Amino acid sequence: MSPVKRRSDGTGGEWSEQKPVRRRDPETGKWVKTEETRTIWNVSRRIPWMHRDDSGVEREGVKVLVAEGSTPRIAHANLEKRIARFKEVRNPAAALREQRATETLSEYFWDTWTKSKRHFEYRPNTARGHLTRMRLHVLPVLGDKRLVDLSRDDVRRLFEKVMPEKTIEKGKSKGQKYGPEQTRDIWKTLHIVLQDAVYDGKIPRNPMDDIRDTDKPKRGAATTLLIPDGIVIDLTRTLRRPEWEVEQVRFNLALQTGIRGGEALGITWDRISGVTDGDSRQPRLVISQQLARRDIKHGPGCKSGKDGQWACGVQARYCPRHGAPPTPRIEIVKWTKSKRERSLPLTRRMRELLRTQFERQLEWKRKYPGEWAQQEALRDDLSKLVFTTEKGKPFRPQSDGKRWHELLAAAGHADFDGSAHKTRHLAVSALALQGVSLELIGEIVGHSNVEITRIYRHIQQSDIERHLEALDDHYEAVEAAREAAREEWVSEQLWGPRAG
Repeated sequence: MSPVKRRSDGTGGEWSEQKPVRRRDPETGKWVKTEETRTIWNVSRRIPWMHRDDSGVEREGVKVLVAEGSTPRIAHANLEKRIARFKEVRNPAAALREQRATETLSEYFWDTWTKSKRHFEYRPNTARGHLTRMRLHVLPVLGDKRLVDLSRDDVRRLFEKVMPEKTIEKGKSKGQKYGPEQTRDIWKTLHIVLQDAVYDGKIPRNPMDDIRDTDKPKRGAATTLLIPDGIVIDLTRTLRRPEWEVEQVRFNLALQTGIRGGEALGITWDRISGVTDGDSRQPRLVISQQLARRDIKHGPGCKSGKDGQWACGVQARYCPRHGAPPTPRIEIVKWTKSKRERSLPLTRRMRELLRTQFERQLEWKRKYPGEWAQQEALRDDLSKLVFTTEKGKPFRPQSDGKRWHELLAAAGHADFDGSAHKTRHLAVSALALQGVSLELIGEIVGHSNVEITRIYRHIQQSDIERHLEALDDHYEAVEAAREAAREEWVSEQLWGPRAG
């Protein structure tokens, strides 16, 4: 190692040293050191470092950065790159004062966060939820606030004063206050965005981390769904009617296995074995994909204002900034919510229903050959779906939910409040009543852990009534025994103990 050649101002140095050359071993593929050596030049620089301690107070310090290269010139070039990166990422306080002191939360969200790789890695429903919560609830209140000035008091004011006064403006819950679960979702979204701002070097610390746990939104109390007596039997009986022959296999499969709506609508015939004629394989259903809708976004440059409204004033599909009118795209994604594949055996009843559905599709293809050929030419993957319309188009989730509510009304349970997803709750509860363990139920319906299965298991009204009646009978029996003992004691006091 050569002597260190220090800078005249005392802020760094330069030296060289001999390091062994590393080469890849052709047999193992690993990098190994050899006896051969080469000269490596090292340069260092001491630079001021403005950082914030745990209490949020800015303090001055000194940071020593070191870089190396095969020549002094290359080493100095690498050092300059490292210093620039350090100022950009690892020394955010100085960078903020120099470059990003005026960037607001709204500007960071639309210009950086929505275009980042992290945002595009979210699943469609998750990404849509983050965008909606930021656009409607967070940005109208905190959007004009500079990122460097955003404090925990601003966040607390949003969740303690603004959110409790807001009401839902659309849907069947219009006019109601936002519940604790919805408020927690907004909290999580804002925390994710601000934490990404920390990773991007926009702010040195997430102000939401300074809020005490007692001041954070609380999780809502779990509610118990009371399942009407005989609802599964009534639904199964209704599905046997001729007008429900198309939906019979779809909802019977959901009531038996608790399959999710997207998973059911995304089943293709290559995922089913042992059903069609000539297929001697074991009858099984492999659940490894689902039908999903790709969201339509507003055109380039169309942003949401402080009031939560988009600049174009219309829905994304009608945004005038689109070069050509976009069309919603239904696609089959090769994953499920639990991110794992599960295989289920098919019962005799399900085999018959699926075989009937296969023959029904063959009849539709003979009846509408042009429409099926066009669908196969446009989207060959969707033409292999098990659940389609007569002309080969896939079932849409909106239509599927509408038919579910019509089925409830036809079965005499129109007052049962629940979407088609409630078939999972009905399936879990029915399996639990048959004595199936929670672990096995979780494997059937595709839950990641037993605690989720426990939430899906609900109580029938008849079970509650039976246990309450038993408790009432117990109280009456105890009261009768006490009354008999009191009468016997009075009799002994008046007439003496009984003989014998």
